[in-house]
Amino acid sequence: MLNRTLLTSDKVIKFKLIIGTAFKKIIRLKDKNKNPIKLTGWDFRAQFINNFTENDVLCRLTVNNNLISVDSDKGHITIVVPSTVTKNLKNYDTGDWSIEYTTDGENWFVLMQGKWSAEATLLVNWIEPEILK
Repeated sequence: MLNRTLLTSDKVIKFKLIIGTAFKKIIRLKDKNKNPIKLTGWDFRAQFINNFTENDVLCRLTVNNNLISVDSDKGHITIVVPSTVTKNLKNYDTGDWSIEYTTDGENWFVLMQGKWSAEATLLVNWIEPEILK
């Protein structure tokens, strides 16, 4: 029997989405002995929701749309919010996100969840001014 307490947490995890940039996060699942949890036969889905309404879905991530990939032996789940989604965000947009899993294809459980916020990049292309003689 799967010990669900190993997979869930009350901790709220915050993600920062940079406007116009793909967001990629690798989640590593380990058991209490720090060994990778084998994910063979598991399916995952995730969604990012805007704070405007619960029905305002920013992005749905699945294995089928290639926005979630799984390395079963290493216990890694990689999620990607593409730049085509983040380019439409405004500075300081916020929302909720969650990742769910199933091992039987019918019963879905929340693996983890949290908040996200959007920010413009702080980096700019600096061009050194020419010295006037």
